[in-house]
Amino acid sequence: MIGTNLTHYRVVGKLAGGGMGVVYSAVDVRLDRPVALKLLPETLARDAAALVRFKLEAKAASAINHPNICTIHEIDEHEGRTFLVMELLQGKTLKQLIEGQPLENQMLIELAEGFSEGLAALHRERIVHCDVKPANLFVTERGVPKLLDFGLAKLQPSPDDPTTLKPGSERSEAQTMGTLNYMSPEQVRGERLDARSDVFSWGAVLYEMATGRQAFAAGTTSAVLDAIIGRTPTAVEHINPQLPPALGAVIAKALEKKPRARYQDASEMLADLARIRRAVEQGMTRAFETRPAVETNGQRSLAILPFENMSADPDCEYICDGIPEGLINTLSSLSGLKVMARSTTFRYKGKTPDPQTVGRELGVDCVLVGRVTQRAGALVIASELLDVAKGWQIWGQKFDRRLDDLLAIEEEIVREISSNLRVKLSLDQDRRLQRRRAQNPTAHQAYLSGRFQWNKWTPEGFQSAMDHYQKAIAADPEGPLGYAGLADAWSLLGLYALDPPKEAFPLAKEAALKALQLDPELAEAHSALGTVRFFHEWDWPAASSDFERAIALNPGYASCYHIFSSAYSALGRHDEALEKAKASLELDPFSLVALLNMGWLHFYARRYDEAIAECRRALALDPKFLRAHELLGMALAGKRKFSEALQAARHVMTEHDGGPRGLAVCGYIFAVSGSRDEARDTVDTLRELAEHRYVPALSIAFVSGALGKLDTAFGWLQRAYDEQDSLLVWLRVDPRLDNLRSDPRFRELEEQVGLRLWGRSAGLR
Repeated sequence: MIGTNLTHYRVVGKLAGGGMGVVYSAVDVRLDRPVALKLLPETLARDAAALVRFKLEAKAASAINHPNICTIHEIDEHEGRTFLVMELLQGKTLKQLIEGQPLENQMLIELAEGFSEGLAALHRERIVHCDVKPANLFVTERGVPKLLDFGLAKLQPSPDDPTTLKPGSERSEAQTMGTLNYMSPEQVRGERLDARSDVFSWGAVLYEMATGRQAFAAGTTSAVLDAIIGRTPTAVEHINPQLPPALGAVIAKALEKKPRARYQDASEMLADLARIRRAVEQGMTRAFETRPAVETNGQRSLAILPFENMSADPDCEYICDGIPEGLINTLSSLSGLKVMARSTTFRYKGKTPDPQTVGRELGVDCVLVGRVTQRAGALVIASELLDVAKGWQIWGQKFDRRLDDLLAIEEEIVREISSNLRVKLSLDQDRRLQRRRAQNPTAHQAYLSGRFQWNKWTPEGFQSAMDHYQKAIAADPEGPLGYAGLADAWSLLGLYALDPPKEAFPLAKEAALKALQLDPELAEAHSALGTVRFFHEWDWPAASSDFERAIALNPGYASCYHIFSSAYSALGRHDEALEKAKASLELDPFSLVALLNMGWLHFYARRYDEAIAECRRALALDPKFLRAHELLGMALAGKRKFSEALQAARHVMTEHDGGPRGLAVCGYIFAVSGSRDEARDTVDTLRELAEHRYVPALSIAFVSGALGKLDTAFGWLQRAYDEQDSLLVWLRVDPRLDNLRSDPRFRELEEQVGLRLWGRSAGLR
């Protein structure tokens, strides 16, 4: 086309192209003036319906002479191609001006008033634009706003004009077309349109001008449709607190779902915008009263509380726990956002605490709370995000969905939180969210049930969890989360010696590798695989790579920092171990397991005072936490405070559930504190237990060594090596083995473990 003539217009260059028309710059050779020519695309040039719409555009726009509407000079035809002749505009579309950022307030108000004036002029002539969007709104180089593109415009019915459509007649094609993210609810439903539909679309554009983001950008087409019809977008002042509150009220009214609740045409909206502009010009600062922005310096912080069960139905509890846990796992992977771990926030379960109080206790600036009601296969979930300092609601939403829509709800909440806290989703994270949403709903519910059982932290809970994970896999063999759940379960059962390591760890590895085959970016599976490789296969280089990968994928994965710190400790790299453990505690400050882990790290580093302090912190949270009593006794023994150490050990023996590791701790305390008979009794108990269940061989070696029975101790150490006992990774640093270190047999065993741990080329470091 460039360089050719259409009648007396010479085409100079191409300006824009779209589905409804191609626009060229040209020169009117008769009048020697620049113009713009709009032609139908080749694919539509012979389409009768498209030609009708094209001529309608010319009729609609040429009927109005207004400074805020692009002027159409004429409609002409050349060699069978119809084209429009328009004024040539120099400047940018509103879409180009926004580019993901809110407009400065003064520009926003001036442009809003100008565009509203043009739209009001259309509505006075009974014309509905039907495609108001940023790409169809233009700002000239002199700052003049202009409405463009009337290809979908329609004339409203008039009782005085027999040629127009009458109420009840078939809807025109234009009514079912438009740009999805800016359509009104009645437009997406295919209903008859009037000026109020343009008001809604213009409200969506104003929203984007004020915030830099679309009002309805939920991802998939169905999600956008659901949002337009049923979701109220976050208030603009929560996203851009520097806006005048009055402008937020105008936008909110324009976006009302029911047409009768909106402005009835653009002239009503224009009146309110003009009042805001006059108030600014007259220095009436009330028009620009703002709320201070939610904390913006550095990393944001968030606590997600367990959702409240409003159904009084215990079967709903897995949902009340599962949604927050899923949100924690997803949001903790976002850089720039610190999310409190589950074990810290779930200590508030069942207590209906004040969110502001919780936020202050946890030192976060935002708290998410929610309520769940389940009835006849449907869910009603109400959730709100609160600013801790001010008590404001940053965002709130009520979801009335089917039970199968859990993943979609989680995705929407993630997107709202990331948007409102200005923490951007990366392309990879956005892709993962969309992929996660596509998972099998039945499998996801089974997985949530498994997590609910696992978090009870009882042998029965572990077994029930694995049953649910197997159900998840049966429902969706290609879903990675069921396998990741199994990997996590088996790896921890092996690590804590609840099952024989030689049985548990290989099953954990098999499940982890399957999960990673299905989703190579699953942090939980990488962490489980690292646990197997370090604590069972004694392969530090491979394990370190797995842990690093898990943390890279999810920087907020508290339990991975915890396990990684234990690995550093076993290697004698105590400062690095404590650094990792501190990262875990920052994310999970009220986790008993994390506090106990910190105590163990100090114990292995022979920093007994610090170990005692960590145990007391844990016991302040839960005086019945037996694992903390066990470690406290050993740390006190390390300080040679034998009387207090024995008191702790006897307390444990009184309350103990018979677990072999706890018994071994007590036996060791008895031995080093001089209560040798009690120590020998403990060894006998451990031997008897070993006849009926798995007992770590190293547990008996600890007590035997402390009693001075070196041959017996080395016999059990060799057995521990043969069983690949996970406790052997601490061989170099565990104070309970100090009595054996001078024996050549110990050095030989230490080198055997070290060669495997570091690799044969590296040797023992």
